[in-house]
Amino acid sequence: MAGGLNKAFKRNPAVFLQTHTLMVNPQAHGSQAIAGGATNIDLVMADNKTNPKFVRLESYDLRTHGWGADPIGAYYCPAIVDNYSNIPLGLQAPYMFTPDLSGCLFAAYGPDASNLTVEHVNVRSAAAAPNLIANRAALAMQSAYYRIVSPQPLGHNLGPNVVTYATGGNVVGRRVGNNWQFIYRLDQNPVNQF
Repeated sequence: MAGGLNKAFKRNPAVFLQTHTLMVNPQAHGSQAIAGGATNIDLVMADNKTNPKFVRLESYDLRTHGWGADPIGAYYCPAIVDNYSNIPLGLQAPYMFTPDLSGCLFAAYGPDASNLTVEHVNVRSAAAAPNLIANRAALAMQSAYYRIVSPQPLGHNLGPNVVTYATGGNVVGRRVGNNWQFIYRLDQNPVNQF
């Protein structure tokens, strides 16, 4: 079944993100951690009986596949509890994934849309550095190009390059030519992109 989900995602990532919720749960039965950087992703139905729209990101290379398997070549930017991770995006893969957002910040920044670093800032407990999200967002906004999805307001007049969410969301990147675009769905709202 994963091959079918992977193909559906590749056909139209925006439609897929509108109709599915992407999750990363390394503790789930049979799940494997996904290595950061360029990798192969497998989209796996998390619970086909009670909610077939929940889809888990898995490492394609760590799973057993049958006929018709179709990996998604992608960059993966992991979440690190109470810290941040970042990876540069290049030309090795046409997509980018990061774990679902539930109090985390996502940022893409660099000199232009083709030379970017993506970052996932995770704040899960009081052990996180004070103002971690605000500080990392401020650093990203020093770049000529930035796109930010934040769980908290970051200031006034930031324009369409910064969006906030209340409860959760997904962000997926896709390369169009040499430039990166980011598709996001926040709080079950319609899909948007920047």
